Amino acid sequence: MTNLMCSRICAGFKYFGTEIGIDCYCGNRIEERTPSAKANEWDCSVKCPGNNRGRKEVCGGDWSISIWEKTG
Repeated sequence: MTNLMCSRICAGFKYFGTEIGIDCYCGNRIEERTPSAKANEWDCSVKCPGNNRGRKEVCGGDWSISIWEKTG
């Protein structure tokens, strides 16, 4: 998984996110039923295993999701 792969999987959605390097989530809104906080940078430090070009891209962490908003 990479963030680009997840973005493509989530075609047609406003948001996408990766967790623990293998999970991909899609959605059109962020639920605010429970309080959430921005995670510390080190909480989202799992490298994307699908990146074989030496890039240091991260795909979330344990119980932490890297969330991206699509534009355009």
